Amino acid sequence: MLKAIARQAIWDSESARDIFVRYLTAAVDRGSYTLDDTITLLHLVEARKPANLADLLARIPAWQETLRQQIEVASGPKPFFNEDVRLLHGGGRDQRAQDDTRMTAKEIELRFLVQLQRLLTE
Repeated sequence: MLKAIARQAIWDSESARDIFVRYLTAAVDRGSYTLDDTITLLHLVEARKPANLADLLARIPAWQETLRQQIEVASGPKPFFNEDVRLLHGGGRDQRAQDDTRMTAKEIELRFLVQLQRLLTE
């Protein structure tokens, strides 16, 4: 599977390949390599298209902060847009289900970004 990831067209550019090689080298050296993280890196580079390693490292803190804010907002109750509707849902005893799947995905992405930043800067 790693060979299939390495053959992806996104790694054809030298700057993207530097990100990939630096990540793999650091992850293997530290014993923290996982296939899931490699796939996540592939998706991140394909979607966000960092110009090079320095650009990726410069953008990670903003992505982390955005995810932290999204997690914080998602963990609280969703606002009601009408007082009558709020009362119909129990007033202060809101029983609506939270979207735990989305929040969990954001938490996983945040953990990956923290780990990626640590791997690429050490």
